[in-house]
Amino acid sequence: MGLQVRDMNLPTRVKTILSRMGIVTVEDLVQLSAKELLKEQHSGRGTVVEIEKQLALVGLHLGMTIERSVDYRRQGVVPSS
Repeated sequence: MGLQVRDMNLPTRVKTILSRMGIVTVEDLVQLSAKELLKEQHSGRGTVVEIEKQLALVGLHLGMTIERSVDYRRQGVVPSS
């Protein structure tokens, strides 16, 4: 999920809000809840709706949990059985 928020089809106002929050990637974005977004200054229900619409187009939503998988072979480590 290497997509950058700046590359999403979002209004500049929404991208500015996300930038102020330190949200750079879509992976960062989907881990936020609507409640967290609404706490941000100048962010309202319209901001959340715009984000939710764009995420839905690619099968994502706010509040997702992203699990980090570890490729032990790539790191040269073999997990014990």
